[in-house]
Amino acid sequence: MKPVYFNRFMYVSAVNSPALRRLVTVCLFAASLACTPLLPVGAQAVSGVTREATVSSATPQNRVTAEQIEQRRQDIQAQAGNIQKNLEAIQQRLIEAQQNVEAARKKAESAQNATADAVAEFDAAQRALDRLNEVQPPALTDLYKQQLQVMQRIGLLYDRQIADLNQAQTLRQTRAQLDESLETLRRDGPPEKPPYTFLQLDALRDEAAIQAEKSRAAADALKTAEDQLLQARKQADENDAALSLLKESFENVAGPPSPLDSARLSLALLEKRRAQEAVLLGELDRDNQRLNREIAEKQQALLDRRVELIQKETLFREAELNEQLDRLQAEGDALEDQVAKVVDAQNKAVIQLDAARRKSAAEPSPVNQETELACQLERDGLQKQIEFLNERRGWVNERIELWKRRYAVFNNTATPKELRDWLEHSKDAAAEIEKRIPVLRDAVFAEGKNRNTIQAKLENVKDDAALQKIIQRQIDAEAKLIQYYSEYISAYDNLRRLHVKLSNEIQKATETWSLSEAIEVAGEKIGAVLDYSLMNSRNEDDEIVAVLTVRKVVYAVIYLVIGLWLARWISVWLFHHLLQRFGVHEGAAVALQKLAYYLLLVIVISYTLKAVNIPLTAFAFLGGALAIGIGFGSQNILNNFISGLILLMERQVRVGDLIQIEGTSGRVLSIGARCTKVLTFDNIDLLIPNSTLLETRVINMTLSDNVIRASVSVGVAYGTNTRDAAKLILKAVEEHGLILKHPEPYVLFESFGDNSLNFLVYFWVQMIERNNRLVIQSDIRHRINRLFEDAGIVIAFPQRDVHLDAGHPIPIRMVRDDDSSGSGGASA
Repeated sequence: MKPVYFNRFMYVSAVNSPALRRLVTVCLFAASLACTPLLPVGAQAVSGVTREATVSSATPQNRVTAEQIEQRRQDIQAQAGNIQKNLEAIQQRLIEAQQNVEAARKKAESAQNATADAVAEFDAAQRALDRLNEVQPPALTDLYKQQLQVMQRIGLLYDRQIADLNQAQTLRQTRAQLDESLETLRRDGPPEKPPYTFLQLDALRDEAAIQAEKSRAAADALKTAEDQLLQARKQADENDAALSLLKESFENVAGPPSPLDSARLSLALLEKRRAQEAVLLGELDRDNQRLNREIAEKQQALLDRRVELIQKETLFREAELNEQLDRLQAEGDALEDQVAKVVDAQNKAVIQLDAARRKSAAEPSPVNQETELACQLERDGLQKQIEFLNERRGWVNERIELWKRRYAVFNNTATPKELRDWLEHSKDAAAEIEKRIPVLRDAVFAEGKNRNTIQAKLENVKDDAALQKIIQRQIDAEAKLIQYYSEYISAYDNLRRLHVKLSNEIQKATETWSLSEAIEVAGEKIGAVLDYSLMNSRNEDDEIVAVLTVRKVVYAVIYLVIGLWLARWISVWLFHHLLQRFGVHEGAAVALQKLAYYLLLVIVISYTLKAVNIPLTAFAFLGGALAIGIGFGSQNILNNFISGLILLMERQVRVGDLIQIEGTSGRVLSIGARCTKVLTFDNIDLLIPNSTLLETRVINMTLSDNVIRASVSVGVAYGTNTRDAAKLILKAVEEHGLILKHPEPYVLFESFGDNSLNFLVYFWVQMIERNNRLVIQSDIRHRINRLFEDAGIVIAFPQRDVHLDAGHPIPIRMVRDDDSSGSGGASA
């Protein structure tokens, strides 16, 4: 209840007479004065609380005990009790003041003439009330109430701290028990006696999987507790900052603080203490969550260890499999019976819906319309249940197959290919179920919203019992549909877990495969990759047939590589072992070798396409692109290729020939598909396009034969015996061993030169690999020079004779060097 000075205007305004209002004001003033002595007592109590808070908050958190927290909780409760008593006393005085006001109102009804006295009393009371408000503001009581609330919250924090300490003790005991259980399991093994059944192992694995979820949940809870602790510490820092600012503001004010300021300071101290206790509670919660996580991890380790030990001595007998299959078959039979019953119920629901529709059409009342809706919901729910049950019946066969596969995996009776196929199928099925389950849960959520809508409609027809009953049918129909969805989702999730189990078991089984099994699996994977279709076509029956696969491409590459190597080897063998034995010219042999290579290349390509069963129609789509490429981009290539074939067939330029083209001479080394390789006399490889050899003037020095004529010219001085000089020149030529005897060399007296008698000798040499015409000509010149020296014949060089035609002697005189510049030399 609020203080009286909050509500005095309400009470005064309720009185109609001005005199009575003044009288009531005086009574309220008296009640306010009666409450004044209690307020300082509350302030003193709060200040004592704040002093105690500063002391108790200094307790080290790492040494806090339940007894300490209990003592602090009792202290805060006692201090809160004192403030509560003060507030109750204030409220009691307010109640008494209100009673006095009511008595004054009744008394004032008979005192209508006492207005002057009442006005005077009112003025005095108003002045006293103003002085009282200056001393005790209305907000002070609210601050006391806020302090009380903070104390109550601190008390709750103490209760939670004690509960966390008790929980920590229990958790430590649990952790110690788990440590002991782990040690016992390591020392003595599982408590069950072997051999173990597969169902026992499966149940233990399920338990381990559930515990793994709990471990993850414990880790998440620890993360949440750490975040909350950080938030609590942040709040404590903010409270400390606010308290520091408040204290600084009080230090700047002269004189003792007012009761309102003291109350504010006390409230700030209490908030600081509450924040400190919240931090302590957060630390206790964090420690407990750490213990929970440790316990979950130890429980997980214990279950994993049991699974590891039990699965070594677990037997999956055929009788156990048959028992499981019989149970699943019985479940399928029960589902089939249930489907039959639900179908009968649906037929009845359809009949009821038809009757309700006819009745609603004949008499469209709210009851009939809601009845039609209820029948429709019941019919739809039964139809959805039939759909779910039929799907679950199909799952029974799938579960039976999964159990058979698990039996085969556990007993190592499945082939690697089957394991790979089963693993892929189970992974795909589990992924598909994981995608569909959220959709089903959304459907459940939508049906729940529909049920809430119908529930709200029920609240609006509380007065109509018949309508309430019909709407309740609608709610029940929605509830049953939600139940059908829940059962369906649960069964669907069980199927998913069974697929996941099989996947995990297959993966574990594949980890222990032998080398032969691993090779077999690798071969199957490679085979699957090789059988991947790159190009398909349709046969006469309009069936898709793989025309081009990776396997065919690989085989084609292998055949081409081997075929190209064989074609090159066979063509070279023909060149070296057959053609040369028949005395065929080297150029012709090379031409035949090239033609044979090209022919073998065509045969290899045709055989490769035939061997890998690739029809030429598969490359029909390349015809247009090939024609465009030939027309626009391959003219020069084809031109050179055809020119090369012409060179090989006409043999105008052959391998080994000495040719001269555009001033460059050299020997033909090879005639390729695009160009001809020529080695110049400077030992430089010259690549000439084949079309250039046909279109350009080419000098072939060894086309008809390899004998060419060479010549050496020499000039002797005038006065030399020409016959002797000619004999010596011919002798120099005949003595050289590389010059042919037939045709015979001969010497010609070529001309009378300006400075010499010119001779020219002609001789023939064979242009073979080891002969060089220039070297032979150089040798002849050396020999001629030697023979001329021995015979005293001078090789002429340019000479000039100067003849002076003078009629009298030419005078000659001597002059000095310094006179030469002025005299200008000798004079005649």
